[in-house]
Amino acid sequence: TSPDAEVDTADAESYGCRVLVSTYINDFNIQLTGSAQLYGVEMKGCGQEGFVETFDPRYSLVFLNTGLVTDNSSYVTDCSFHNGYNTGIGVFGATSMTLQNNVVHNTVGPSIYVTGSSHTLK
Repeated sequence: TSPDAEVDTADAESYGCRVLVSTYINDFNIQLTGSAQLYGVEMKGCGQEGFVETFDPRYSLVFLNTGLVTDNSSYVTDCSFHNGYNTGIGVFGATSMTLQNNVVHNTVGPSIYVTGSSHTLK
């Protein structure tokens, strides 16, 4: 098997990894809200083509229903997203996210898809 066999399969199926930062209610009915601080991360061949619903977006990286970002608890800075099978970065149901100095290249669909308010995009 060649070292590129897994990449070849992902290319054929347009199906790569994804990172989902979201809200979860556990077995004790306690709501847990995720956060992520990404700096200098490269995401190559991520996302899953054809899955674009806002309740389950299969983007390379998505923040979903995380609410108000306080104290810089979540941000995406100086990252790269390329050769992806869906949108690079998605933000749904969040407020005050910072997306700064990121490069998104050669993705399926929009590079960045953001909803909500008070976000910083540079």
